[in-house]
Amino acid sequence: MNTGKALLGMMAFMGMGVAVGILFSPEKGKTTRKKLLKKGSQYKKGIKELVESGKHELEKISDDIVDMAAKEVKKAKKLINI
Repeated sequence: MNTGKALLGMMAFMGMGVAVGILFSPEKGKTTRKKLLKKGSQYKKGIKELVESGKHELEKISDDIVDMAAKEVKKAKKLINI
């Protein structure tokens, strides 16, 4: 979980750095806006992939917890029936 937060934080700071660099560039506004939109789309894709990866990991953890709980229930039932 901490790795995901760190990656998200790094991506946010990189995005801000790129945006500031582009905003202070000596290019025309139209060109700057195009660059910002392109970078924004790239970061959006990266964040979406990060969220999907996190979702997959949470599903895996959830499945593991359900399996462990089922095993513990079986153990408890055996103890009660003794």
